[in-house]
Formats: sequence, structure tokens, C-alpha cells
Amino acid sequence: MKLLNSLITLLFLSVATLSYAQGIRSAEYYIDDDPGVGLGNVLEPEDGSWGEMDEVGIQTIDTSDLSVGPHCLGVRFQHTDGTWSYTQTTWFRIQGQPILVGAEYFINEDPGQGFGIPIPQPTDGQWDESDEEIDVNNIDISKLQSNGPDHPEGHTLFVRFIDSDGNWGTTRQANFQIASTPYLIAAEWTTDPTSLPGQGHEMDPADGTWDQPEEELVGHINTSDLSITTDSIFYVRVKDSLGRWSTRGGWFLDESGQWVFDPNEAWSPGSFVQVNH
Repeated sequence: MKLLNSLITLLFLSVATLSYAQGIRSAEYYIDDDPGVGLGNVLEPEDGSWGEMDEVGIQTIDTSDLSVGPHCLGVRFQHTDGTWSYTQTTWFRIQGQPILVGAEYFINEDPGQGFGIPIPQPTDGQWDESDEEIDVNNIDISKLQSNGPDHPEGHTLFVRFIDSDGNWGTTRQANFQIASTPYLIAAEWTTDPTSLPGQGHEMDPADGTWDQPEEELVGHINTSDLSITTDSIFYVRVKDSLGRWSTRGGWFLDESGQWVFDPNEAWSPGSFVQVNH
């Protein structure tokens, strides 16, 4: 129970001096949400009756249902001619451990505190603890760019909470990507194990179109330009629609003159190579 008598008295006397020749017929108050003029909680006069130009209203307010943190108290009075004064407001605080009262999320760009997409409730259905668990789902990604070679970095989801004192917490983030099943868009071969992706010799899909997550590759190699021996390793790697290069797949020329894939040399491209002698 909180007694706000002196607070209401001071507010009431300050507006009463503006009433000029009109006496006071009634007064009302509200906390936080204004219900509208004439619909507030009734204030009783200290002397038992209204009618004077200067009156004192006094009220004991039960704050047991108010959350911890700041609240707004509004007071207004009615003249004997039926007109209402403007509403005077002041803030007071219910002491205690702050609890979380809301949360919001946004993607990529911060719109500012309080301007994100609200998270209606925690998983238990009620904001009433200092720690809450939330689910962020049903996110509209229709306007977000899919990941690919021109946009490989993906997107970032941000979440933050606000407590009963009106303070926003630290913004947390998580990265995610939007993409259909990746497919191959390029391949290359090299005999240099130190070469970087994109520095090898181009290879082509056997069917002429890059459109599958697995492709049969064709590489036309003029061995007259290479010093190939039985211990030479021929490296192949591919690039997918997210712009990612695979690890290189190692092929070597065996004693019978056949190209053989060595699984110890990393990724297997599942391809064949046509060697022009």
C-alpha cells in the first residue's frame, strides 16, 4: 500500500488557483492510462464537500497491482459550471526488482529503440520475470535478398528487451542465410597445390549448364603444356551458388596412365577429366 496524499494535494491546489470565480464540483485521478474526462477514479474532498475555489483532495491509492518501475499519475477537476480543467501529471516509482515487460526484433538495420517489431509475449505467455525465454518465429523474409555470389554474407537478426523501469537491454544478434539448395556455378583444375580459388583453369559441366548441386565436369587438358609424371597430382575444386569454393580434390596419374582420385587429398568432385595427349 502506498500513500500518495501529499502528491495529489499539491497537484490539486496548483490547478485550483486557475479556477478564477468558479468553485470546484468534483475531481478525479488515473494511473498510467487516461480513461477519458469524467471516467477517472473519484477524488474525495478533504473537508467532506466540494464547492469552494480552493479545495484539497485526498486519496489512499492501492498500488499492489502496479508493476515495479515508473508510473504516471494524472489529476483533473471539474468547475461548478461543468467544465473540466486540463490534466496535470506527475511520475512516481514503485520500488522493487525490475522485470522484463517487452521485447522487439529487427533485421540488419536498427530502427531505434522501441521501433523494432514487437515480440508479443515470452514462451510462458506473460511478462513477469527478470529473465524470460522467447521464440522469434514467423519472420517475413519475402523482402530479404537470398544469399549468393553477390550477397554471400547473409543477414543478421537482432533482439533486445525492455524492463519495467523503461530501460532497454543489450542488443543480441545472430546471423542467418536465405537460400534454396545451393547448386554449382563453376569449377577449375590446377596442378599447383598452393593456388588460390579462382586461379585455376576453367572446367565445364558435361551437360553445358550449371544448374545442379552435383555436376559431371569436363576439363580439356593439353598435356604437352604440363610436366605430368606418375606422381603428379591434378587438383579440382568447384564453386556453389552461395559463392563458396570447395576444398580441392586431388587426382593423380597412376602407373597405367589413368587418372585416379586420391581420397586423402580432400574433397571428391565426382567428375571425370578428358586428357588430350
